[in-house]
Amino acid sequence: FRPPRSPQEKATVRARLGLPRDVPVVLFVGFFSKDKGPHRVIEAWLQARERGAHSFLVLVGSTDTRYVEIDGALVTGVRQLMANPLCRDDVRLVEHTLEMEAYYQAADLFVLPSLREGCPLSLLEAMATGLPCVVSRLPGATDVLIEHDVNGVLIPIGDVEALTRNIVALIQEP
Repeated sequence: FRPPRSPQEKATVRARLGLPRDVPVVLFVGFFSKDKGPHRVIEAWLQARERGAHSFLVLVGSTDTRYVEIDGALVTGVRQLMANPLCRDDVRLVEHTLEMEAYYQAADLFVLPSLREGCPLSLLEAMATGLPCVVSRLPGATDVLIEHDVNGVLIPIGDVEALTRNIVALIQEP
């Protein structure tokens, strides 16, 4: 995992993935579980849009309820949120990909509003790709990797308003 070498490389990656060229891309990577919080991401992203921070949202993660981590009710709720007219053309759900590095390289912002983590691999990948990261402050996990307002932003666990504020801030002031 590495940052794109140039704006042109980023544009090429976005084109290959079918992502918009001139709109900030917000990225979430994780299982669709209550612990990972994809529903909080969509809620915050929609609120950010209402505040004038236009962006494209990419959610990478399985919704397959055969995995024990996946919460079927949450998947249904996320799909209902995605049915919102504001989401139709500006949200992409990627169930499976062999191009994880490309999604990180195409993004402008990484969010992970988890309730708990061990060693958050997706956060490490996002940091290795040079993305600004907004993550839950999880003692012994994210707070070991992120120094607040230095190499990322730590928000209170479950705080959708803090997630929204920081999405807006980082979209408007990259």
